[in-house]
Amino acid sequence: EVKRIASEIFTTTMSDFDKIKAVNDYIVLNTTYSKNTTASPHAAYAILKEGQGVCQAYALLAYRLLKEAKIEAYYVTGEVGVEGHAWNLVKLDNEWYHLDTTWNDPVFNASAGDMSDFLRYKYFLISDTTIKNDHKIDDKNYPVASSEKYAPLSSVENPVIIDSQWYFPNKNDDIRLYTVDLNKMQTLWENKLE
Repeated sequence: EVKRIASEIFTTTMSDFDKIKAVNDYIVLNTTYSKNTTASPHAAYAILKEGQGVCQAYALLAYRLLKEAKIEAYYVTGEVGVEGHAWNLVKLDNEWYHLDTTWNDPVFNASAGDMSDFLRYKYFLISDTTIKNDHKIDDKNYPVASSEKYAPLSSVENPVIIDSQWYFPNKNDDIRLYTVDLNKMQTLWENKLE
């Protein structure tokens, strides 16, 4: 099943960044966080067969897809609050970054309606410093993730992507339109409404 998914989401012309994004997006768009599965909710199998699982399943599936894409990755364990949690470390351009597909997949209450196509990148290619704001990493000698290169992506939700430009509304700024230029990795405000 991993090989089938990989054949659908990866192309030979994709950059490693694009492959990591494809893994994140596939898991977020095709998984619902739930402990109520027939299979163990901790197994990637639950996501593959039932479309739902918990953080361990998310991270294990991400790990397998990243390996299939030939991207160096770790399965990371730790805690959020008092609960155990799992996510990934990925290597991109000789730097390590955290990738938490579970926390990129927000849980909405029923009144929000169908939000199954909602994408966010708050926990996409982030540093140790950033992830430690709300995650505690187990002491297992994981590689250091010190780069902040992709930090501008952490405020991105539901982007429209045109070439290297990601356009997204900023809910913290009166829903003004922002853009991130992937080539420059700078966040710029663009008021497209005026």
